Amino acid sequence: MILSGILQLLKQVDSSRDITVMAAPNTHYQDVKTISFFPAGLRSLVKEFRGGSSRLDVIKRADWVIFGGGGLFSENSFKANLIWAIQTFPLLLFKKKFIFLGQSLPEVKNSIFKSYIKRLLKEAKLCVFRDQSSSEIAINYYGAAPEKVLTKPDLAFAYEVTPPQFEENKISIAPRFRKENLQDQIHLYTELITLLQAKYKIEFLRFQAAGEEDDQKLIQHLERFGRTITPTPALDQVAGRLLIAERLHSAISAIKLEKPFVALSYNPKVENFLTTAGFKDLVLPHNSTPAEIYEKIQYIEANYDEIRERLKSYNQTSLVDLADLKSTLQKYFTIGV
Repeated sequence: MILSGILQLLKQVDSSRDITVMAAPNTHYQDVKTISFFPAGLRSLVKEFRGGSSRLDVIKRADWVIFGGGGLFSENSFKANLIWAIQTFPLLLFKKKFIFLGQSLPEVKNSIFKSYIKRLLKEAKLCVFRDQSSSEIAINYYGAAPEKVLTKPDLAFAYEVTPPQFEENKISIAPRFRKENLQDQIHLYTELITLLQAKYKIEFLRFQAAGEEDDQKLIQHLERFGRTITPTPALDQVAGRLLIAERLHSAISAIKLEKPFVALSYNPKVENFLTTAGFKDLVLPHNSTPAEIYEKIQYIEANYDEIRERLKSYNQTSLVDLADLKSTLQKYFTIGV
């Protein structure tokens, strides 16, 4: 959904340009060419440079390169930061004009990665972040020029969706499969189902790609309760009255659907975005107990209509903010700032 929003915005900015998307294998988007990501390993990347690469050729020929969606680098994962560095290195190597679009940014303590990020932000023509905290970090921690740092809504809000009818007695749950503490997660949902099932029907939705062995263990456990997980649903199929969201993607979907939600914040980018958006009261720590989640659901039920009005208002405001971003991007692409 985030990438779809970015593509929709870019087509509105300049419909005459050809767009090539680097995405996961077997991913396709209408009216754009799709190629796979750069390899994440150093050895594979060296082969990529030595042997010639259609992906490198695409970047060489591009007038602009957009890095968009998701978190940019990681607060404490060396592997994730190495992958990000590999993915972004061709931008510097080929001296491309590039923009960071709709991302979040943490304070990376590793001095090598910190220096590299400072260089990226210095060379970027524009840095658009989806939360105020990321914009402040870019300026105050990495020294980015304030005049080229903007805070705008996540680009998913450029993707138009008609909110579906909700089932009044249903809760949708979008789990984030936690390899690091699967047993705790199994316990969480066992207890939560017990608390909710007397009042609500419960549906589980997958907002991430089909995964590894640990994913299957959680799915199998839930199936013992007669619960199945719907793979990556279309947004108009999210029927619950409210959503329990373990991923930022699913919380963003809930906002777009004007569906009250409980967000379990597994990463600072979740709380940072939702705080900027005005929904901090709907956020809980990822290690919250079933009783704490149930208490938050009761809070939502008591304030349901007011929260829905806030969600509707945020969607309307986001369209205005993204229209302003569209005008900004048109200036960059036309004038070549």
